[in-house]
Amino acid sequence: MNDRLSDAQKISIGAAQFGFPYGIANKTKNFNLGNINEIIRCAEKNKIDLIDTAILYGDSEHNLGSVGVSNFKVITKLPSLIDNQKDLSKWVNDQVDASLSRLKIKKLYGILLHKADDLLGPRGEELYRIINELKAQKTLKIGISIYDYFILDQVIDRFNIDIVQAPFNLFDRRMEKNGRFKKLEEKGIEIHIRSIFLQGLLLMNKKDIPNYFKRWEQLFFDYHRWLDSNKISPIDACISFLNQFKEINKIIIGIDSLIQLEEILVSSKKSLHTTCPEFSCEDLDLINPSNWKL
Repeated sequence: MNDRLSDAQKISIGAAQFGFPYGIANKTKNFNLGNINEIIRCAEKNKIDLIDTAILYGDSEHNLGSVGVSNFKVITKLPSLIDNQKDLSKWVNDQVDASLSRLKIKKLYGILLHKADDLLGPRGEELYRIINELKAQKTLKIGISIYDYFILDQVIDRFNIDIVQAPFNLFDRRMEKNGRFKKLEEKGIEIHIRSIFLQGLLLMNKKDIPNYFKRWEQLFFDYHRWLDSNKISPIDACISFLNQFKEINKIIIGIDSLIQLEEILVSSKKSLHTTCPEFSCEDLDLINPSNWKL
């Protein structure tokens, strides 16, 4: 296989922005259907074949359905379980049917659990049985979206799933720790990586980084000094870093504009001519955006 071509084909569209403002560096607060259509048609033209969305992403599914995504593989995510959900099978099937209706497509490529630890809760076995039946009935893939790697390790030891979606970037390298890439690959589980720009933080100019991140000032200083001294753009650095890991099947990127998508497509075909230093940080107050106090 041509590695450079495969790197470009790993790019997938993350559609959270199509439903609501998303990402610390996102200047486009409201997409209209024209903006979304431009991005989707550009993706189609460049042979991007997968779109990742979720039921909880505001109007994302509806907007994707309006512009037309029938030529794409589409993954969506189920909301977390409600404690008093009585008929779990009906709830899951109703959620999936509603997504198909909003997306205006006949089938999904995959269904992920937005809250992976639902599988580890009191109704986890029942939930797994239901989504596994759905997998057989609708010929789709099932999986989890994770934030907590302890949960990932537990889930893949107990359940047979097809896809794991997880954050991974220059600062957050937990996915490669403890042999996780190798273990997932050996189990035949597709690895879909998100948050490659750390919600845009890794693309920001130094002067624009919010004061909240001042406690990691040295890390940001080292990162930007390396970029400047090697004349590397932040986009090139983030994408080339991921292209080192051939276990990765898809790189899901939230797109802020058509211009950014075009930049990403160009960047995906490049390779760095310098070694990337170890910028890894395990402080969840930095690498988990849900902990940010901005």
